[in-house]
Amino acid sequence: MHPDDIHETAFKTRDEHLEHIELVLKKLAAANLHVKISKCTFDQPNAISLGFQVPSIGLSVGPKKIAAVADWSLPHDLLYKILAWPALDVLHVLKEALIQAPLLVIPFTRTTAIFELYTNASGVGVGAMLLQNQGNGP
Repeated sequence: MHPDDIHETAFKTRDEHLEHIELVLKKLAAANLHVKISKCTFDQPNAISLGFQVPSIGLSVGPKKIAAVADWSLPHDLLYKILAWPALDVLHVLKEALIQAPLLVIPFTRTTAIFELYTNASGVGVGAMLLQNQGNGP
């Protein structure tokens, strides 16, 4: 945990975290809401959420996502390969970059935090990237 974020965190120690979990479970039970404990995991060094590994520090791509990218097959049609050879090279570079994705970091969320949002759209899809420069890049 970044020292500047301690004041923004509901708990600072493992015991405080466990107390917080107990409090949440009690509040849910008081509202007649139930948690299926068999679907829960507690006190884990990391977890998988939305295909990402969430360790105690940072964030990284989960193994299933890496395997899915590694298993991408390139087009087999010879004419397509001849016409799109540069695109295939780019696809290969992109595939390798995704497989060896760097550790992602949890963003700073203080009121002074600066984010950049890049968007793009076409007739078949939309995309967006939310970036934050934390001074650790190339």
